[in-house]
Amino acid sequence: TTLEPLEENLNCSGNFLDMECFMILTRDQQTAIGVLSLTMGIFTVLENALVLFIIFRTRSLRRKPSYLFLGSVAFSDLLSSIVFVYSFTDFHVFHRKDTQNVFLFKLGGVTASFTASVCSLFLTAIDRYISIHQPLSYRTIVTRVRAVTALSVMWTIALLTGALPLMGWNCRQLHSKCSDIFPHIDKMYLLSFISLVTFLLVVIIYAYGFILWKAHRHTTNMIRRASTKMSRVSVTERRKVEQHRMDIRLAKTLVLILVALIICWGPVLTMMVYDVFGSVDNHMKRVFAFCSMLCLMNATINPVIYAMRSKDLRMACAITFRPPRSVTQPLENSQESDGQNENGKLGGFFHSCAAVSCVRGASSAVAVMIVCSLSRSGCGL
Repeated sequence: TTLEPLEENLNCSGNFLDMECFMILTRDQQTAIGVLSLTMGIFTVLENALVLFIIFRTRSLRRKPSYLFLGSVAFSDLLSSIVFVYSFTDFHVFHRKDTQNVFLFKLGGVTASFTASVCSLFLTAIDRYISIHQPLSYRTIVTRVRAVTALSVMWTIALLTGALPLMGWNCRQLHSKCSDIFPHIDKMYLLSFISLVTFLLVVIIYAYGFILWKAHRHTTNMIRRASTKMSRVSVTERRKVEQHRMDIRLAKTLVLILVALIICWGPVLTMMVYDVFGSVDNHMKRVFAFCSMLCLMNATINPVIYAMRSKDLRMACAITFRPPRSVTQPLENSQESDGQNENGKLGGFFHSCAAVSCVRGASSAVAVMIVCSLSRSGCGL
C-alpha cells in the first residue's frame, strides 16, 4: 500500500504554508528519491574526490589556471552532492521539520554549492573561450593570480547567494509572496536566482557554441586544403589529419557539455519560472522533486565530461596509480599543457578531447577503478 502524503490532511491554502505542505511524496516516491540520492551521491563523492586528489597531488596541474577551474568544479560538485543528499532526503524522506533558520541554513548550503558549480563551469568556459579567441596571448591573459582572484570572487558570490534568505530576504520577514516549491523563500529572490543561473548558462552555451563553430570552420578549411593536395603526403599533412580527428573529438565533447547543461538545468529552471509567475499544485511539486535530482546528476557527470576526458589528468592518474616503470611519457611533455597546442590553433580546449587510451591497471582502490573505467567509456564517444 502507498502512504498518502501528509499534505492531504492539512489546510495548505494561503501564502505562509506549513512545512508539511511541502512534504508531498508518497511512500514509493520517497523510496525512489532515497535510492537515487544515495546512489548518485556516493558515486559523485568518489569521482570528484579522485579528481581533486589527482589535481592537487600533481604539481604540474596545480600550476595551470585551467585545472584550478576544474578543481573548483570538482570541489563544488563534491560539496553539493553531500549537502543536497543530506538535506533533500532529510526533508522529503524522513520528514524532518526544522525551524525556519535551520531550514534556510540547509537550503542556503544547497543553493551556494550548486551556484558555485555553475559559476565554476562559467569560468571554465571563459578560460577555453579565451584560449580559442586569443591563443597567442592566452598565457598572459589567464594567469594563476587572475584565476585565483576570479575563483575567490566567484565563491564569494555563491556563498552570498545562498546566505541571502537566512540574512532576511525571505517571505516570512518581508511578508511578501512565498514560493510554492520552497518553504520560506520569497518569489523575488527565486526570480533573482533564476536570472543569475540563466545568465551563466547562456554565456557558457555561447562560449562553447563559438568554440564549436571555430572547430567546424577549421575542419572545413583542412578538408578543402587536403582536396587540392592529394598527391603530397608529408609530415605536415599527417599532422593535419590528426588535427581533424581532434576537431571531431572536440565537437563530441562540446555536444556532451551542451546537452548535459540543457537536460540537467532546463526542467528545474522552467518549473521555477512557473512558480514565480503562477501557482504550483501538488502534482507539479512531486515532479519538481524528481527534476531536482537532475542537478545532482549534473554534479555526477561533470567529472566524466570535463575532467576524465582530459589527457593530462588521465596521464597524471596513470602516474599516480601505476608502478613508476610503466609510465613512459612525462606529463610535462603533453601538448595540452596550459591550454595550448603546438601551433596555437584551437588551443585551450583540446586538453578536454585528446585521443589517448584511458587509464588502465589502476590500483585496487575502488574509487579509482570506478572513475578510470568511466573515462575509458568516455573516450569511445
